[in-house]
Amino acid sequence: MGKLKSITVALGIVLGVLSSAHAEGPTLDQLKREFENSVQPFLKTYCLDCHGKALQEAKFDLSGFTSLESVRADLGHWGLILGRMKAGEMPPKDASEIPTPQLRAKVVKWIEELRNFEAHQNAGDPGEVLPRRLSNAEYDYTIRDLTGVDIRPTREFPVDPANVAGFTNSGESLSMSPALFNKYLVAARHVADHLVLMPQGIAFASHPAVIYSDRDKFAVRRIIDFYQKQKTDYAEFLLAAWLYKHRTTLKLEVETLAEVAKSRGISPKYLETVWDLLHDGQNDIGPIAELRKQWQALPVPTDDSSPLPLIEVRDIGQWIEKERTARQFSFPLVMIPPLNPSTQPGILWKNRLIAEHRRKGVLTAKEQKDADLKASIERFCDVFPDRFLLSERGRMNLPFNKQNKGRFLSAGFHLQVGYYRDDAPLCD
Repeated sequence: MGKLKSITVALGIVLGVLSSAHAEGPTLDQLKREFENSVQPFLKTYCLDCHGKALQEAKFDLSGFTSLESVRADLGHWGLILGRMKAGEMPPKDASEIPTPQLRAKVVKWIEELRNFEAHQNAGDPGEVLPRRLSNAEYDYTIRDLTGVDIRPTREFPVDPANVAGFTNSGESLSMSPALFNKYLVAARHVADHLVLMPQGIAFASHPAVIYSDRDKFAVRRIIDFYQKQKTDYAEFLLAAWLYKHRTTLKLEVETLAEVAKSRGISPKYLETVWDLLHDGQNDIGPIAELRKQWQALPVPTDDSSPLPLIEVRDIGQWIEKERTARQFSFPLVMIPPLNPSTQPGILWKNRLIAEHRRKGVLTAKEQKDADLKASIERFCDVFPDRFLLSERGRMNLPFNKQNKGRFLSAGFHLQVGYYRDDAPLCD
């Protein structure tokens, strides 16, 4: 803090000195009087014979500098004069008249003071700044921020050129040609094609929404996006339970399972269900006993810098999925002669059976006779459904393991892949 304060004070002193130096320099009126009294007579006496109207050696004519304004308008040439005079090259040594060192120094000082005055007059002025269009990337990002959809309307634009310094964000490079302007109009129409009118305003689809089927796809996509945002990975809940179990050692600022769930973005209700299954001691046989054995084998942290058991909880999650898949119900197509097996009543009947058995599992005859084992398997299957939701459906006459793949659910009972809500485990 002390060092920062010292730097601040030092900068203030430097800026103060610079400001004072500028404030003590000659004013414009003083420079004008000095030009008329000293510089202009110097030019007439020592310069205009070789650099005047009659003769311009090195094509350098000084006869036009008759006022301070004319000098200020051509400081570039006066920079050359300053350099020659400092080097003693002007007037040359063989000239008929040579100024005294004091007189030469006086003119040099005046030129330097004028240049310093002009520099401070334009201090902080970057010069002419050309207006520019947005770069392709900036335009894409702007559309994405405004619509919430990554439409990328500039995909058909030419690549942004670079200026002489290699930058692509300057007015020199980001100009607007008539051809590019037409591309902007086409891109704007393309963005407008993504617009969807809603009861409460407008929204933008990730695809053009021009005809009815496009808007239907948008509505379905919103449902699917909502489903896919839900975290249903078993490894996430096992890791959250592990964090809660060792919260003191890990120095986590949480007191309840709900707080851990909130910090991990998962369902607090389901986390509590998983926690109870792992710790209440009931149904300690069959798959639940094996799950608890793997849970207890997870590494115990020694301090708050201990690594998370990411691989271990992933392996347990994969074991749960494998065990649960082995107990998934499989339903054949209902046969109602003389109706086609894929007729609407049969499809609806099958969909309803599948949805009702999401949290039930297949038991062998031996398992059904063992009351304790049966209760353990039923609880295991109830906590870990075969699927939390169904977001797409294939043709029902395909093998059972392929019937849940095809296209996203959509309205229309006339389709085998038509919508049938199947998300009860997720809702619960």
